[in-house]
This record gives sequence, structure tokens and C-alpha cells, in this order.
Amino acid sequence: DPSGEAGKALRAAKEQWRQRDRDAALRELRAAVACDPAALEPRMQFVKWVSETAALFRDRDMCAEAAAVGRPAAEANPTNGELWYHYVNVLYGSKQREAADEAKARCLAIRPRDPFSESCGYLPQ
Repeated sequence: DPSGEAGKALRAAKEQWRQRDRDAALRELRAAVACDPAALEPRMQFVKWVSETAALFRDRDMCAEAAAVGRPAAEANPTNGELWYHYVNVLYGSKQREAADEAKARCLAIRPRDPFSESCGYLPQ
């Protein structure tokens, strides 16, 4: 977990998520990203939550926001298959097909492969 204010906001986001208050969780997560733009975990969490939560994933604008949040993290972590899988998914969810296809190719090129980079081949949903 990040430290300082970013870590505090990330912990609060996770607690809000456990309590099923998605709006509050996302507000806290946005705060964590703003506090420490270089921290991977808040960005990863944002992209993952949107990718894995049907109600969020159906919202094209939410997917676009998640893609924007995830882009710097994906670029900084070119071999993180889990991050790239969720990033590709939210790009498709936001209807950014060309960017999604390019990101999918990068995800599939990750070596060594992991279950997430392997699963990129099954996207889009």
C-alpha cells in the first residue's frame, strides 16, 4: 500500500467497497490517485473494480475514466499481466476499440505469460 495520504485514502476506499458504498469507495480511490500519481496500487484498484463490476463496466464513461487512470500505470508496468488485462477490458468497455486492440497486442506479448496476459486473447467481452 502507498503511504501517507494516498495510503489512507486507499485503505478508506477498500473499507467503503467492503461496505458496498461504491460511490464513496471511488471518491476515496480518486483521492488516492491524486495524492500519489506514481503509486500503482490505487490505479490498479480503480481499473480492476471497474473491469470486474458489471454495473460499473456497463457505464461507458466510467470505463473511459478507468482507462485514463490505468494508462500511466500500464505504461509504467509493461509486464504486469493483471493490470494490462483490466486496462484492455476497460478500453473495450469505453468503446476505444483501436486503443484497446493495441493494448491487447501488448498484453498478449507479455513474457513470461501469466493467467491474465493469457486471458487477454479472450477480450473483448
